[in-house]
Amino acid sequence: MYLGVSRIVPLRGENNNRIAIAKSLTEEGKAVEYAVKMKRISPEYRMDRLLADHKVSDANIRKIVSILIKFHSTALTNTAMQRYGQLKFLKSKIKENFRTMSRLGCQVSYAR
Repeated sequence: MYLGVSRIVPLRGENNNRIAIAKSLTEEGKAVEYAVKMKRISPEYRMDRLLADHKVSDANIRKIVSILIKFHSTALTNTAMQRYGQLKFLKSKIKENFRTMSRLGCQVSYAR
């Protein structure tokens, strides 16, 4: 379950190869990365299992659809933002993440 976003910031001090999760999204220091905070949901509550066990009502589905419609109808989007979902952009951001982690002293590798 999605809970929010955390900023990953370099620790100040002698060792510049260490990072930490910032206490807030506005805490001082430039973020080197962002992390999604999530909570693991018990497998018994996964939608595929609930559906297979006939534990989802029409009212449940209507409520989920209502929430999704509201979200997607109010989500900010424009042609400039659409580039962020393009494969070329995503690949460049992933490679950038690996370069950043390497600069921080982390052992990283990725398939080309």
